[in-house]
Amino acid sequence: MGSSRKILVLLIGVVALSGCARVGYYAHLGKGGLALAIRGQNVEKLLRDPRASADLKARLTLARNLLDFAGAELGLPVEKKYRKYLDLERPFVVWTVVAAPEFSLEPETWCFPVAGCVSYRGFFTSEKADRFAASLREEGLELSVGGVQAFSSLGWFGDPLLNTFIFDEDRRLAGLLFHELAHGLVYAKDDSVFNESFATAVERAGVGRWLMRGSAGAAGATGSAGSNTPARPVSDYLDHLASTDRTYEMIEQVRDRLERLYASKEPDM
Repeated sequence: MGSSRKILVLLIGVVALSGCARVGYYAHLGKGGLALAIRGQNVEKLLRDPRASADLKARLTLARNLLDFAGAELGLPVEKKYRKYLDLERPFVVWTVVAAPEFSLEPETWCFPVAGCVSYRGFFTSEKADRFAASLREEGLELSVGGVQAFSSLGWFGDPLLNTFIFDEDRRLAGLLFHELAHGLVYAKDDSVFNESFATAVERAGVGRWLMRGSAGAAGATGSAGSNTPARPVSDYLDHLASTDRTYEMIEQVRDRLERLYASKEPDM
């Protein structure tokens, strides 16, 4: 069954399970997912197309090499994934809405027949995300709306390479592809924290191994093999991860303080 037909069958099943109240939202998801599945240009044909820019060809070649590495070295499901390129002519593929009650750090959740319960609501247009956010704001919820560069169908369809991320720096592109492919390997319904933690762990390990392999090749080419000095790309990445972890630690400290303040009857704010 072709990708477009599978999406339509999935959509019909989801709408039947969800009831009329959510038909509009699922129709929006189906339309957006269908557009990603059937649009786009074959990567191999683009690489042979003299009209394609050299910059785009270089990024597509890197993405192809990263996918080969992900399949061979990380055991990630790459078959039929990212074989097309699609220019959406916008900076993000989806926009997500995250909401929580006032004086609470527990986000609202929404449950779906396929994805399970998640702590966000996604939209393929910023206008629909803003309208949904406005309706939640009227209910007294506090919220955040943000654009997302990548989209994963959780292994259901052949997700395309997008203009929203293909021109990112090398290690960021590698991390994004490894992260999204990991969602297609393991996905636990109703557990956003586990899913993101697992994909992030795969991303970090994968990027580290990819950088190490590239550095080893470069060392051999320059005759510097045997040096005990870490290659600069690997060292820089480890520094980046350490800085990221320190930032997360500070966020957790602020979160803990807010939880204590919210739990008290008279917050000292």
